[in-house]
Amino acid sequence: MSMPPSSSEPSLRLKQLLKEARLKHYRVDPTTRGIAFVGRMREWHFNARMNAEWLNVTTAFCAVPKEPGLRARLLEWAMEANRTLSLLKLSVAQDVLLLEADYRAEHVDAEVLGRLVGYLFSAAEEQYPRAFRIVSGDERLEMLELSLQTGEAA
Repeated sequence: MSMPPSSSEPSLRLKQLLKEARLKHYRVDPTTRGIAFVGRMREWHFNARMNAEWLNVTTAFCAVPKEPGLRARLLEWAMEANRTLSLLKLSVAQDVLLLEADYRAEHVDAEVLGRLVGYLFSAAEEQYPRAFRIVSGDERLEMLELSLQTGEAA
């Protein structure tokens, strides 16, 4: 009779896969490994977790604004972006917009893990400027400016 797998086995497997993928990582807690990248506009911190069934890699994308107009616009943008992102999703947890990927653990090896983390990083870099413009209010100023220009032409 075989023993059931220990809850630490997936964590040890994740640590080994990150090492094999040559990704610099650090311990966040007993089941989570952190991976950091310096991007064009900011530094990205990814949290990777693995259990017997799934690998989850996530990053905090931005804070969700409290102001109803900005909040609604950001959430609308996130829903639109989710239609174009393959394998990834934007979701909200505790007033933070997250970018994350879930992947079946049985299909993960070092190469897949490295590519998945790289894909998350490139998607975050590509999508972040748009979210930043919404959250900072720049989009609203741009729309106001456009409406004023249209009014001058009339």
